[in-house]
Amino acid sequence: MSLDEFSSSLAPAICELILQKRANGSKYIHGETLLRHFDRFCVEVGYTDSALTEDIVLRWKNHNKSRKHRQQSQYLSYVRHLGQYLRSIGIPTYVPPTEQYSGTADPIELSSPFAPHIKNFILQKQADGYAYTLGERTLYRFDRHCVELGITEPVLTRDLALEWIMLTTKRNAPLMREFAKYLLSVGNEAYIIQKLPVRHYQQPYILTDDELTAFFAAVDSFNPDYRSCDRMAAGYSVMFRLHYCCGMRSQEVCCLKVEDMDLSTGKIIILNSKGHKDRVIYMHQDLLHICQNYDAFVRKTLPQRRWFFPAKEPSKTINKANMTRRFHYFWAMTPYSNNSAHVPTVHSLRHTFVVNRINSWIQEGRNLSHMMPYLSRYLGHSTEEDTHYYYHLAASATNIIRDRDLQSQKVIPEVIPYEET
Repeated sequence: MSLDEFSSSLAPAICELILQKRANGSKYIHGETLLRHFDRFCVEVGYTDSALTEDIVLRWKNHNKSRKHRQQSQYLSYVRHLGQYLRSIGIPTYVPPTEQYSGTADPIELSSPFAPHIKNFILQKQADGYAYTLGERTLYRFDRHCVELGITEPVLTRDLALEWIMLTTKRNAPLMREFAKYLLSVGNEAYIIQKLPVRHYQQPYILTDDELTAFFAAVDSFNPDYRSCDRMAAGYSVMFRLHYCCGMRSQEVCCLKVEDMDLSTGKIIILNSKGHKDRVIYMHQDLLHICQNYDAFVRKTLPQRRWFFPAKEPSKTINKANMTRRFHYFWAMTPYSNNSAHVPTVHSLRHTFVVNRINSWIQEGRNLSHMMPYLSRYLGHSTEEDTHYYYHLAASATNIIRDRDLQSQKVIPEVIPYEET
């Protein structure tokens, strides 16, 4: 493709935007393709302004209405890039606002009788310091479900609450329980779902050394697609290493601010983590060097960023849902993806960190009763029992315990086949 093919009144700005993106290290091939479509549209409708107007953007959106929703989003996103570029060089212009999405292909539009209560409930949660992204999307889907059922009053009945849980997942029960309590607090009728029975905890997946090597090779070889960019691709390599090398939780990694990372000493400050606890951890020199290289790379384009791992929209963080999707994407690229007893998750990297750390201490002859309090604090656990729980659930740990612990036969006795009893 040649930039000479652009011919609308916006062509000079479009070409400058593309050149700037490439100077910053982005290939921007998809952006050039979609902006070329927009350029042709401007020529066809006789648009002569050198900046964006709300009218031309609305006409562009209507022009793409027949496309799938994700395609509509892409076509509008790159026009938004153009508007942001024009504004950055001092040209007054209309910039299409970022649209919110519900986690599905449908735009978020609250229209059920619960709509004002959902909005106020989410605002209250966010005012309390919670991002509440997943809860927000779940309640938006609940709103659409109520519209489909023809609900006319904001009354959360037992049948409505339980039907919603059965149609979706039991994991939504705590959220609906909180929403019901909120409705009661503002004078509405609501049924509070009782606590559902806790199902048996699934044995955590502990990745082997070969699986870890294959996984990180897949992460490091990633080429960004239209949903990502070079900056985010570089971020994945660092973020997944923080999960494994430091045992950090997804939310902790995603919400790291630049000021939380001391790249001179390797100190990481984790604030308001699970249970509203703060802690300080340190990373290994190898990981520190990787973080320093990543930071230097990002500062070239975002010298004043707030988040250590900014999303495609620099003012936002890379969210947990994105990390989960990317983990499965990278895992599917490994030769082990079809041979697993069950599919690992992002949290499996934290499990693996715990097990490997305790195993290494056992092999070194360390006294675990002395070391476990340190590991528990490092992981941000409330009690040492939480840390032991991780380890004793891991089947890969038992062989080392048998070899090193003289009392292991009392704790983990040999399994006697059923036929011999």
